[in-house]
Amino acid sequence: MHEFQNKWLNLRETVDRNSRNKRILYLINKFFKNKKNIRIVDLGSGAGSNYRFLKSRLLNNQYWSFVDISHKSTNYFKKNIKLSSKIKKNNFKIVDVINNLEKINFNDYNLVTGSAFLDILPKTWFKNFYKFNVDTEIVYFALNYNGNFKFFPKHKDDKKILNIFNKDQKSDKGIGELAVGPDCTKLINKVFKRTHKTYVLDSTWDVSKNYEFQIYFLNFCREIIQKNKLNFDDWLKFRLKNIKEKNSRFILNNKDFLAIKKKINNKFIF
Repeated sequence: MHEFQNKWLNLRETVDRNSRNKRILYLINKFFKNKKNIRIVDLGSGAGSNYRFLKSRLLNNQYWSFVDISHKSTNYFKKNIKLSSKIKKNNFKIVDVINNLEKINFNDYNLVTGSAFLDILPKTWFKNFYKFNVDTEIVYFALNYNGNFKFFPKHKDDKKILNIFNKDQKSDKGIGELAVGPDCTKLINKVFKRTHKTYVLDSTWDVSKNYEFQIYFLNFCREIIQKNKLNFDDWLKFRLKNIKEKNSRFILNNKDFLAIKKKINNKFIF
């Protein structure tokens, strides 16, 4: 993992941790309150941010499986993993979670989770994922982009930039199919509400005083503008000036998704 990526991931992890919806943790712990041990699979585990957030906040003893397509991210995670007395076992699997869900035995787990990647997936993935998780007790996906971000102070091109960004979010992210982008939470909620009690809760980034983070995000916008061969130099200069002068605010809307199985062993739980 190169220096730029590490820096961005570290910045993101702090912002993500502060943005996640805390009510979801309450609901998960309430559901599992009578279980001594829970088995968890973390999809797209990357460098381990989802694990680091959850491990100390879940009340049970935990058995973790980490699944990712990247050998580089997995090796980085392995070298830096921090354990606690509640972590009874962990293992790492290299699996393409987009195209090879059948290689994961979801029946082995009480909690299936992932963070900040649903928006890059194609529409077909959601029905396929549901098929494998009809009986999963809890499904939890955090920090799903919801289609809106705002910089302050305002600029006349803000809406144009947002539209360009969202269009790019729905482009092919190297999978061979168009990504669902901001529709991801709506889609995952639609499939799971048949068999689960579902929750869609706010996890908005508010980084109004985190100017380093704002510059990184502005650079992502710059890359998308350049990729589409557009000219928004005035907007970019305006944004950068306000960030450097510490006169900038930035908010991006995310949603956390939770699904809790309604009926287990023919008994309604929620």
